[in-house]
Amino acid sequence: MDGINFLRLAQKFSPGSRKDAYELMCKVVGYRSPRKIEYALTLMQELAEQSPDAIAVVETLREKVTQMQAQRAAEAAAAIAG
Repeated sequence: MDGINFLRLAQKFSPGSRKDAYELMCKVVGYRSPRKIEYALTLMQELAEQSPDAIAVVETLREKVTQMQAQRAAEAAAAIAG
């Protein structure tokens, strides 16, 4: 994902959860399986606990990953059609 600094976003999580949140962020952008993506985002949501900033990070990532999936699907359809 262009322009997103995962280290900075991980700072929104509690100190004990930052490393795990960072690792999940790095993994989720590479996943292609919707099930794996949703599972990773659910884990991040749990790590966010009650922090509004961390919850906002998870929701932003959810939106970005959805956009990436749509773009991948469009590219695949274009490759098949073209």
